[in-house]
Amino acid sequence: MGTPVFPFRKGKFILINLCGGGVFQFQWFPTGPIEVSRRANWSEQDTTTGTRPLFYFNRDPRRLEIREVWLDKTDTNQSIKPEIEAILALQNETCEGTPPPLLAVWGDRQERCVLEEARIEETFHAPEGHPIRARVSLSLKEVQRGNR
Repeated sequence: MGTPVFPFRKGKFILINLCGGGVFQFQWFPTGPIEVSRRANWSEQDTTTGTRPLFYFNRDPRRLEIREVWLDKTDTNQSIKPEIEAILALQNETCEGTPPPLLAVWGDRQERCVLEEARIEETFHAPEGHPIRARVSLSLKEVQRGNR
């Protein structure tokens, strides 16, 4: 069965929890690059003469690096702490003892993945001390179709 198609607003970056439900929608589309990488694993084989032949083993899961997406409530002076906690909760063990698989959706793309790393830099705080702007960077790793 293929990845389900979810309706979403154009120009948004969305993370959908495929295990327990729930959606995290960033207010804006990422401002930095979205880097996609994939590695094929090759090994040189021993030989007595000539060029050592290569043997193909497998591929590592595809990685997505979203380097800069913003949480910002400077216009209302409201805390973004609930949004920060919601992003970090996507790494909580909720699904058979592991963090949930996610569907990352942006533009015309959908990637089934897990949140490997979240880096959140609080860049601006209200006079009361709560964060009102933060730069978020995410590392996502592809989940195989057979995994949940």
